[in-house]
Amino acid sequence: DREKKKLAGAYRVGDGRVIMDRYGKRGFYLNTLFRMGSPMKRVLSASFELGRSFVATEYQRHRLPLYMLWRGLLLHVISHPGHRFLIGPVSISGAYSKLSRRLIIEFVQKHHYDEELAQHVKPRNRFHIGIDKTDGSALLEASGEDLKKLDQVIADVEVSGMTVPVLLKRYLLLNAKIIGFNRDPRFNDALDGLVVLDLSKVPPGVVEGLRKGMSV
Repeated sequence: DREKKKLAGAYRVGDGRVIMDRYGKRGFYLNTLFRMGSPMKRVLSASFELGRSFVATEYQRHRLPLYMLWRGLLLHVISHPGHRFLIGPVSISGAYSKLSRRLIIEFVQKHHYDEELAQHVKPRNRFHIGIDKTDGSALLEASGEDLKKLDQVIADVEVSGMTVPVLLKRYLLLNAKIIGFNRDPRFNDALDGLVVLDLSKVPPGVVEGLRKGMSV
């Protein structure tokens, strides 16, 4: 924000090809969250790894900062055509109830999961869904494949009215896949979903919309 001279938000981005050449799999932040088998090297070396991201509190009510972050990412990707994937963790806060986290995980596993890649990824701290007294199957069935309906279900479940995390929704709307979940005790037991976004599968209209006004 040039007027206020403040940083509205940021992403940490790593060049997967450079990281793999210099350090191997251990050089990736994801390696601290997941054990990744050799078949993942193909994805890692053709990716940009997105680390932790943030939008400053005073800007979280506005859509523009997140939109500008995505435009910046697109510009970066366009300038490196040899990279096909964006990978990284997306967090589900520990502030969500266990039922909400269970519903989000099961929805993702049913509609947005890459079973083939998931075979090569193991969480370092597994999240145990357990058995909740509330049967979430009816709620999940009511959502179907509709992310907006799941959003409303989560809002109804959560006393605070929280919905599905914004970044997770953004990734899923771009046709990203999740290939694993890890519990992160260093971040208040937040759940980290491992996101793999194949840039060739992003809806063309989204890319063109973000491209507008860019000089590459």
